[in-house]
Amino acid sequence: LHIASFKESFGKTLDEIMEDKEYGCTYCGVLRRWLLNKKSREMDADKLATAHNMDDELQSIFMNYLKGNMKRMLRLGANPAVLDKEKFVPRVKPFRNTPEKEVALYGRIRGMDLHQTECPYVEESLRFDVRDFLNKMEKKHPSTKYTALRAFDKILPALENEFSGNETPVQECETCGELTSRNICKSCELRRKI
Repeated sequence: LHIASFKESFGKTLDEIMEDKEYGCTYCGVLRRWLLNKKSREMDADKLATAHNMDDELQSIFMNYLKGNMKRMLRLGANPAVLDKEKFVPRVKPFRNTPEKEVALYGRIRGMDLHQTECPYVEESLRFDVRDFLNKMEKKHPSTKYTALRAFDKILPALENEFSGNETPVQECETCGELTSRNICKSCELRRKI
């Protein structure tokens, strides 16, 4: 286990960043992904295992659908589309097919020291509303989450067929050198505001 901190990397904790900002998910998500890729590459990792579980994956699927961002869905799935770039460390999601509650239960049974507090900024996000919707559906109609994930896996090839080949060109950020589809990456743009 290797730990990288916002404070060491960006000069502030997420809470300090959020003192002046409204959208926690944007800052946290963009900066976290930037940091995970950079640190994984610095360690010469050939894969980055994330703790994304079934609930996380479904929330991302539904959020992208609600935003009409079909191309972004290509990054999801059991074998997500990866950038064939030296600076990109491919992700693997060993918990993708496991519900969040089962992951937590396993950790408790194994006596692991788990961080189980909810993000203090979650209520400001679309993810919060999607999470509640999915949980209500699962409670009312058991196995909804499994069915929804399998349905997505079945339509993913059609999405790949429709949207593959239209990817935005990727280049190195003029400021930090990390991969981006713009001249200046979103992480550098946000860090300027911090």
